[in-house]
Formats: sequence, C-alpha cells, structure tokens
Amino acid sequence: MNFLAHLYVSTLDEDFLTGSFIADSVKGRMIELLPVAAKQGVIVHRLLDSFTDSHLAFRDGVELIRPKLGRWSGVVIDILFDHFLALKWGSFSTLRLSDFADYCYQILLQRTEWLPLQSRRILPHITKDDWLTRYSSLEFLKRVFIGMHHRTSSKSTMPMAVDTFIENYDGLSDCFDRLFPEVISYVKTEIAKLVPIPAIDYSHQLSTIKLKS
Repeated sequence: MNFLAHLYVSTLDEDFLTGSFIADSVKGRMIELLPVAAKQGVIVHRLLDSFTDSHLAFRDGVELIRPKLGRWSGVVIDILFDHFLALKWGSFSTLRLSDFADYCYQILLQRTEWLPLQSRRILPHITKDDWLTRYSSLEFLKRVFIGMHHRTSSKSTMPMAVDTFIENYDGLSDCFDRLFPEVISYVKTEIAKLVPIPAIDYSHQLSTIKLKS
C-alpha cells in the first residue's frame, strides 16, 4: 500500500492520519516525540505493511510482474494498488477523491513542523502535483516510476513498470479487488485494539464494502 491507500484506511483523526503518512520516514526517538494518536498511526501503518506483504493476493500480484521487474516488484505493486484505488474510488468512498485529497493536504500542511525531514521534503511535491488524485493516470505513474528509478542510481527495472502493468492489468486488478476489502477490515480491527482508542471517524468510507470470497 502507498500514500493514498494508507490515508484512506486511516481514521480521519488528524494526528492519526498524519502518523500514517509519515510512518515510512519517522525513525527512532522521534517517534516518541509524536502525539499519541500520531504514534498510533505509525504503528498501524507498519502493521498494515506486514499484513499486506504476507497476503496471498499481494504475493500473486508480485509474481505476475516479477519476470519483468525482478526485486522491484513489491515496490511497484504498492504504487499500482494506489492506481486501482484512485480508479475505483467511487466503490469505496463517500467523498469525491479530490475532496478527500484536499482534506489530507490541509491536515499535513498544518503539521509540517513535526514531520520528519524526508516527509517535509516530499510533501510540497505531493500537494503541488496533486499526487493523490493523479494516481489514476498512467502518465503520472510513469513519472513516479522514472523518478524512483533515478533515486536508485538508474539501477532499477522501474522504467518498464507501466508497460508490465498494462500487460498484466486484469490480473493485477483482480489481486487488488481480493486484497483491499480485507485491508480495510484489518485496519479497523487493529485500530479498535489501541489504547487509548483514537477518535474514530470513517465517514469517508462506504459502509457497504463486502469482502470478496
């Protein structure tokens, strides 16, 4: 799961949602300095990453693209699943994607003073280029993968990611459909276990999503 998915499954509590956004960047002692709900957002984000990585649907998606993309397949799948969420947004949310994105941007921009450096550096690009709504665009995905490729000193297979994605589109879409309802259920279960329980607000999520059998 990438930015859009992690923000979507979060409760709309502002600190919790921010913790979910920074979880890949915040390290060590800095976590202890965060507000309680933000710390919980970090924890649940990382639990979800472990859940997703071990899920059969995620592993099936990785295997579809591994012949072309090799060890970068897992990273690519995380972003491709954000594409499917953006594309199928109306099946999951009560809000327009643009409204949800604006809500998230506003919250994150209000908390820049306690974002880790990596998050602080990337946030202006995310908001200016409106990443959350543009994940549905294949052209935007190409830009994302090329940018990531350059950060690997041009040693990755990610320039081939979109073409490989298109070749396996139906199979990857099915993997997403199998995985994402379970992701939503899993996160709600984990949030309900937290002490103290953060402010629960899932008003942006449709209540009629059913797990795929």
